Amino acid sequence: MKTADTYKRAADVAVLQHEATIYEHLQSLQGVHIPRVLYAGWLYADLLYGIVTEDCGDSWAQPDEENISQPMCESAVSALEAIH
Repeated sequence: MKTADTYKRAADVAVLQHEATIYEHLQSLQGVHIPRVLYAGWLYADLLYGIVTEDCGDSWAQPDEENISQPMCESAVSALEAIH
């Protein structure tokens, strides 16, 4: 779940809204190559904007180069090909 406070971080709200739009364009890939969006919109009477996605397990944000397996590489390439 990602959220942005409307009053403290208005620029972050715009970023999340843009991300939600991108998820809409990639809807056919959700659940296959990217997480499913469970909710995108306003929370708590428009105080927060949020995107909630399904849990996809461990993050690849900072993988250890020595621990990247061939299946992980193939999965990443497949996802990039599907998106582009």
